[in-house]
Amino acid sequence: MNSERLAKEHTDYEFLTLSISTAEGLKLRSPEGDWATHSAKEDHAVLVAGDMFEVISRGYVKSSLHRARCAGQPRRGSHLLPGPALDFHIRLLHLGR
Repeated sequence: MNSERLAKEHTDYEFLTLSISTAEGLKLRSPEGDWATHSAKEDHAVLVAGDMFEVISRGYVKSSLHRARCAGQPRRGSHLLPGPALDFHIRLLHLGR
């Protein structure tokens, strides 16, 4: 039996999430569907694309599916550029090239 407890896989609503971890546990899913554990290092951070980044980039940048190990170890994270309210309507302009 696997004793590792994982949070539900999800994407973040915001534009970007900056994760600075003091312990391993963040797992990111690759476009091929494989899960990789981010190895926490003191001078490294992970930038995770959120749902609003996918919307604004018109799908060019996909929101990152991820989950975290729930082991009670300290982890720090900070959300950057929070997204608009859930009822906010985003209108995209089609600009000629």
